[in-house]
Amino acid sequence: MYQTILTIIICTSILVSGTTGKISGIMIESENNQPLAGVNIQVKGTYLGAASDENGYYVILNVPPGIHELKATMIGYSTVSVKDVRVEIDLTAQVDISFSIEVI
Repeated sequence: MYQTILTIIICTSILVSGTTGKISGIMIESENNQPLAGVNIQVKGTYLGAASDENGYYVILNVPPGIHELKATMIGYSTVSVKDVRVEIDLTAQVDISFSIEVI
């Protein structure tokens, strides 16, 4: 009886475990170290992305595991690419990005 219950609990926990990871971080202006709101962040080669909030924070959920490249853009700032972002199942990859002002 107890073995059956234990087996059911173990099987259920295996089925519930995640298959994707998460990328999060903060967008900062390099000159004054202030957070940047409205930065667009995209996981290259996918439809996944996010925009930073008023505190410069962003989160991209349901990222498939593997090595990815991020592209961050904002008008008036240089485009930043971050390569070799390692995403693991059920873990968060922390990627903070610093932007410098660019003349348009």
